[in-house]
Amino acid sequence: MELEVLFEQAIRIEYTYYIQREKEKEEQRRIREQMKQEAEEKRMLEEERKRLKKKRRSILLR
Repeated sequence: MELEVLFEQAIRIEYTYYIQREKEKEEQRRIREQMKQEAEEKRMLEEERKRLKKKRRSILLR
């Protein structure tokens, strides 16, 4: 009987650990995706800034 109780506790502990680990992995995936999106937005803004700067320069040189 005592062995069964210990075994059940071990299973619960292992399951809890597994669930927590999966939650952490998902959170890391979400953070990486957010960082990827932010980097893409930053790249697009920089391209737009360069385009506007070039356009402004061409207007001033006319």
